[in-house]
Amino acid sequence: MYVTFLGANTGQSSDHVWKGVRSAAGAWTWTNISSDLRNVPVSALALDPAAPGTLYVSSDVGVSCSTDDGGHWDNVDDGLPNVLVVDLDLDPGRRVLRAATHGRGMYELRLGGPCLPVDIFVRDHDVDPGDQPSVDGPLDPTRVGQSLYHWQSADIKVDAPPYDALDALVDGVEFDDPPHRVDPVLGYALERLHTVHHDNPRRGEVNHVYVQVHNRGSTSAALVRLKLLWADAGAGLPPLPVDFWTNFTTDTYDQTHWRLIGNAAVADLTRDTPRVVMLPWTPPAAASDHACLLLLIDCAEDPLLPLAQTELNVDVLTRINKRVAQKNLHLVTALAVAGVRSAWTGFSWNNSCAATAPVSLRIDRRGAGVTSLRLVTLGAPFIDDDSQLVGFRPVAMNPDEFSAWVSRAREAGAIAQGADRILARLEHPLVLEADADRAVCEVRRVRIPFGGRLPAVVVVDARPGVAAPDPLVIDAMLLDAEGTVAGGSTFHVRGLG
Repeated sequence: MYVTFLGANTGQSSDHVWKGVRSAAGAWTWTNISSDLRNVPVSALALDPAAPGTLYVSSDVGVSCSTDDGGHWDNVDDGLPNVLVVDLDLDPGRRVLRAATHGRGMYELRLGGPCLPVDIFVRDHDVDPGDQPSVDGPLDPTRVGQSLYHWQSADIKVDAPPYDALDALVDGVEFDDPPHRVDPVLGYALERLHTVHHDNPRRGEVNHVYVQVHNRGSTSAALVRLKLLWADAGAGLPPLPVDFWTNFTTDTYDQTHWRLIGNAAVADLTRDTPRVVMLPWTPPAAASDHACLLLLIDCAEDPLLPLAQTELNVDVLTRINKRVAQKNLHLVTALAVAGVRSAWTGFSWNNSCAATAPVSLRIDRRGAGVTSLRLVTLGAPFIDDDSQLVGFRPVAMNPDEFSAWVSRAREAGAIAQGADRILARLEHPLVLEADADRAVCEVRRVRIPFGGRLPAVVVVDARPGVAAPDPLVIDAMLLDAEGTVAGGSTFHVRGLG
């Protein structure tokens, strides 16, 4: 057991770090292992499980390390400001030591090797540290019960017309859209920042796409190049074209599915100061109302190309490369249909996994119990056995009943344009209804040809007299044969309450 002490002593040597050993008889023996540590208050201690005897401590003057169980201490504060360090956390999986300071932010040290002088990155989601590979499924600390996935980049936002009222210079504070606190007594907002809110793109009009790039290295990046692409989206994305990497710099690759929005550059990207760039984008009038944006960044000091010249699976590339991020999040508004608030949105499950392996389709909703959910898709040969359904049940509906159901929603304007196009192509639709109180439902052993897609429409209805969350969050995911999340799309449904 190790114990550290705050406070100060009047002697010349430190006695702020102690080690206790318990004998078989239960007696404790304590030893001062401060040795040549500076005589200042010590706030925290972290052990390295991969290196027995290696200790890190934080103090009023930085961070120190011992590799011989306290026999000798060295300073490891290169890159830290001259500030009190209040806490430490060692992530054994990522081999990263993080230090929290008093008023100067957080810093990290890579234990598996030297920190890069230039270390550019974009985040896959709100709690992604910009390291690789990113992790799917961590809980969102700002929204109870919601998980985060690699297709929800925190560094890509679409500002559709009418545009947000923004300053001439959009910085990281405005981009990250902090919550506007309200004084509980006086009732007015304590902050009056203009911020960037993520919107659905408006087809046929100029949208402003804001992207944010970071550098956590100790040296500025001289020139960071950005490339932004888009594709009609779904749960699982079409692969990049086979000539993408060979023609990356000239943009002469096949743009049948992934189309270029534009290129941009950021000069002198300094450490700890993210920069925001705006690229204009006019989606074609015939484009899907559900699009995915793909951001790739590159610089000479921390290059993208040597690490990614062969990977064409966009979801794999996003997870394993800190210089790649995607935004596959769609906003949906519910409208009244026959007295019930209802939302219809369409997408496709795209198979970018192995051609011969069956996949699973998963719907994860946060409003189970307060909303009803139906999935409209194709049956055979994709889904032809009730044993494939987990949490879903087929709904018996003849063609006339199905047509009348769709017509009511269409007349109310509740069906998004993309969903309407899918419904028009479904000759023999299969309607599945989720169990009332089940949050996660799946369709298993679905064989979608490699590069193929299974179109679907999600229908969400509010339950009368029950308050629904706003927004209701729905994650549509594609799982590979091992049950690992291979790709997905997120929907935020508003107006159900």
